[in-house]
Amino acid sequence: MHDAQNPVRGDERGKLVALEGGTSVPFDIARIYYLFDNVPNTERGFHAHRALQQWVICVAGSCKITLDDGTTRGSVMLNSAEIGLHIRPMIWREINDFESRHGLAGAR
Repeated sequence: MHDAQNPVRGDERGKLVALEGGTSVPFDIARIYYLFDNVPNTERGFHAHRALQQWVICVAGSCKITLDDGTTRGSVMLNSAEIGLHIRPMIWREINDFESRHGLAGAR
């Protein structure tokens, strides 16, 4: 599990994060997806990927992601669009505790 500061740019008008594969995200980006409007008490994930990596950002609200590499299990609360979570291959993930107004985006 590795979280990192996303490259935030901003001024008095607001903030912008531009992510680029191979630089701000440590792998080439093949697909972008996002979750939103999950029903209360919804749980997502419950799988691992053999080869792909993911960069996950909670762009609105918050949610909890639990990661397990077979030896260590830990959780992180994502609640800022400024933080990205790098999920490497073969890491089990569970996503829950979605805030009512949330948006979770991921790149793989």
